Amino acid sequence: MVACVGMAENDTIMLDANKLEDAIWVSREDVRTVLAGGDGPFLPPPAYAIAFTLLTAWAEAT
Repeated sequence: MVACVGMAENDTIMLDANKLEDAIWVSREDVRTVLAGGDGPFLPPPAYAIAFTLLTAWAEAT
C-alpha cells in the first residue's frame, strides 16, 4: 500500500466513475469532528487504514 499527499490546484472535482463512486471536499474541522466520533459528511475509516493515518495527519497540521 502506498499513500500520497498532494495539493489541489482548484476546488473542481473530476470524478472517474470507474474508480470512485463519490467525492466531496470537507473542511479540516469536519475531519476532526468525524475522527473524534462526531457526526459529519462522511464515515470515518477504521483506525488501521491508511486513510485514517492520512486524515489524522492532515487534521493535525497547522
